[in-house]
Amino acid sequence: MKKRPINTISFVMTLVILLGGFQTAIAQSTTVIASGEPLLDPTGIAVSPNGETIYVTDLFDRVLSVPATGGTPTVIASGPLVNHTRGIVVSPDGATLYIAGYYKNNILSISASGGSPTILASGYPLINPHGIEISPDGSKLYIADVGAHAILELPVTGGVPTTIWTGPQVPYAISDVVVSPDGNTLYIASYGTATITSLSLLDGTLTVLASGPPLTWSANLALSVDGATLYITDSGEQEFYDDSAIYQLPVTGGEPTLVLVGSPLHVGGMIAVSPDGRALYAAEPGFMEIYNWGPPYEPGTILRINLVEQVDVNIDPDTLNLKSSGGWVTAYIEVYGDYNVTDINLSTLFLEGSLPISDYPFEIGDYDNNGIADLMVKFDRQVLIEYLAGTIGDVSLSITGTFSDGTPFEGSDAIAVINPRKK
Repeated sequence: MKKRPINTISFVMTLVILLGGFQTAIAQSTTVIASGEPLLDPTGIAVSPNGETIYVTDLFDRVLSVPATGGTPTVIASGPLVNHTRGIVVSPDGATLYIAGYYKNNILSISASGGSPTILASGYPLINPHGIEISPDGSKLYIADVGAHAILELPVTGGVPTTIWTGPQVPYAISDVVVSPDGNTLYIASYGTATITSLSLLDGTLTVLASGPPLTWSANLALSVDGATLYITDSGEQEFYDDSAIYQLPVTGGEPTLVLVGSPLHVGGMIAVSPDGRALYAAEPGFMEIYNWGPPYEPGTILRINLVEQVDVNIDPDTLNLKSSGGWVTAYIEVYGDYNVTDINLSTLFLEGSLPISDYPFEIGDYDNNGIADLMVKFDRQVLIEYLAGTIGDVSLSITGTFSDGTPFEGSDAIAVINPRKK
């Protein structure tokens, strides 16, 4: 069989190493999206619903946008009204940004394309609004107010916020909030008590999901697209924040597990999940701003942290005839980094998320002769043809699965699909 080069997709990973109780990380899964001017101290971060744009607030009276693929940030709003803003969230239609004004004790709205902010609420009961979330239907905002020790609710049209839950009266008791996809549950981060809590909006039930070690200063939250996993930023206890980390936690509670620890994280800033669920975006301030509120400043950074490992996939045949009576479609999977093809859990392999591998024996070899082992598996050709339902042209096919440790992976390859007419 004539083999073409395997379609190249970068493999990314996070390897955590424990050295005498001190955690460091080799973070090949992180990509710098933007760094340096005009990013000096980014605080809040949000992603547009289409995944194309990242929005950032900062401590220097600005709101910025940057392409999710990377590039130079653009200032879309500035001035004293956006002084020291924190949380930011995007409306479901992508048209409007909502911002928590930490110092000005206000909630603002601004067009996603930029312009002058509109004050939706100002003053009591707002004291130091920090985190902000929007309901799935886009009708109301949920506000985590550090100073009020409370979660507040506000219509997106503005008005007087309503207190829906008051937390412990300790410093920094309430720092961030996210809402479940069905809009029925809030998840709340407590920076001061290192506690993650769920609050039912149906009956007011409060449930502690995690509290204490390994969490120390758990400031900010993000929620996976499927609503099953919370991501938590934690600034750690080390003097220079060398143990700042991102953890993940099931929304049902349990033991938080590490996603990333140490550099390039500085203080475990605010995070947001990409709409496709494959990555986190993190806003990291310049290191010197942590200790020194004046110049010289080091650049802030926007990071992309991949959550799903990527593998290389080559699918044969390169051209699939819908009238073919052949038995198989063959896939070659190549793995890089700390994993090996022998780590793949075969029972989890699916083509297009639902088509399982066949009972045909798998093989491990080096089919493209590049010195890296490939796993060969086969899928039922007729089942794939039925799945395509007459689709022709260039078609991208994805293979998903998990490694033996439960880490998910995916890869894809494009083939040509034809359906020639009878002569």
